[in-house]
Amino acid sequence: MAMIKNDGKDKSSNYRWVLVLAGFLSMAFFYGIVINCQGQLINPMAEEQGYNRMVMASIFALINGGMVISSPILARLSGRYGPEKILVSCSGIISLAMIWFSITRMLPFFYVSALFIGMAFVGVTTLLLPILVNLWFDSNNRGFALSLAFMGSGIGGLLLNPVFATMLKNLTWRWVYGIWGIFFLGVFTPFLFVVIYYLPCKRGYHYLIIDTEETPSQENKVLNFQGRNYRFVIGSICAAAFLITGIGTSVLMHGTSHLVSLGQTPGEASKVIGLFLGVLAFSKLLVGKSCDMLGCKKTLMIFLVLASLGTFSFWACSIISIGCVLFIVFFGLGGAAMTVCPPLVVREIFSHQRYSKELGKVMAFVGLGNMMIPFLGGAIFDYTGSYNLFWLGCSSVFFVAIALFIFGFHKANSGV
Repeated sequence: MAMIKNDGKDKSSNYRWVLVLAGFLSMAFFYGIVINCQGQLINPMAEEQGYNRMVMASIFALINGGMVISSPILARLSGRYGPEKILVSCSGIISLAMIWFSITRMLPFFYVSALFIGMAFVGVTTLLLPILVNLWFDSNNRGFALSLAFMGSGIGGLLLNPVFATMLKNLTWRWVYGIWGIFFLGVFTPFLFVVIYYLPCKRGYHYLIIDTEETPSQENKVLNFQGRNYRFVIGSICAAAFLITGIGTSVLMHGTSHLVSLGQTPGEASKVIGLFLGVLAFSKLLVGKSCDMLGCKKTLMIFLVLASLGTFSFWACSIISIGCVLFIVFFGLGGAAMTVCPPLVVREIFSHQRYSKELGKVMAFVGLGNMMIPFLGGAIFDYTGSYNLFWLGCSSVFFVAIALFIFGFHKANSGV
């Protein structure tokens, strides 16, 4: 088995960092508007349409539902037609779906457009970007490149949240969402087409690495993809990704409400979450570099323990004032592993040829976790009157996720 590398002397070596920049911007714009600014739409939409919070929650839950549905499909399509074509197509689809969302006035059409937004969203962010990075980078800098692209989600949230809020003060929510949809369709989708698809075709740039090994690590034995060990490996990774990403989404969805329930003003709570997002954005680079140097298993053990301390500190905010500071530090550092590590874990275990297919399965469970675990947190708050029990539970669940990842690596190394 061989690994063919470009010697780094042609312009393909420089182009791949342009690709990472495009990925950074894709994460910044799409993640920033579709996910991070989502909460700002709830009140104006509910007031205009007369929907209650349950209906509003069901609309936005379908965005995550779309991710679950489309992840395996898009993974297969990218293997057949190439991730570049599928990513650009998803950018056009999400743009049109946002425009449709902004003009419709019927609940069924809100559901359908939200579903299409979710189905296309994963194609321009957390699924196809790792597949592209995998094609252009080897194990020496793949983690750093992916973390640099993924850092866009945090930076986009920090920068676009106030922009979106300012626009809502001067325009209706329909105009704001429609304007962003038109921007994505008329400006950003052509940009992605030129940078990701047209430029490498026109100038003859080519992938810098073609991995023909069955598994990247020579310690790993060849997995029998019909055997029991394979099911254990992919099952444990999917379950662990389900848990950690669901908890990360829960912090974003319930964090401000938790702090307000403890007596902080909405402004103070927003500052805490904002500082956390700032630490989180830059700690992704640290996680990616750690994966390159130490491997994914050691990185996960270190940073998921920090995430566990972070959720415990979130609970401790109800007891000690320094709890917020500890949460910002610990969860800001550890939380980065929840988005950066799952794609890298899949690549470390599975071959280049199977990467797209296996990542599609994992990302489907990520979408499920994003739907179900925040719902559980809200249910616990409704039942107990606080989030404290939920954060304590999350702190323990991180150790379950660590055990699942270790089990998956062990089964992968043991082969058939």
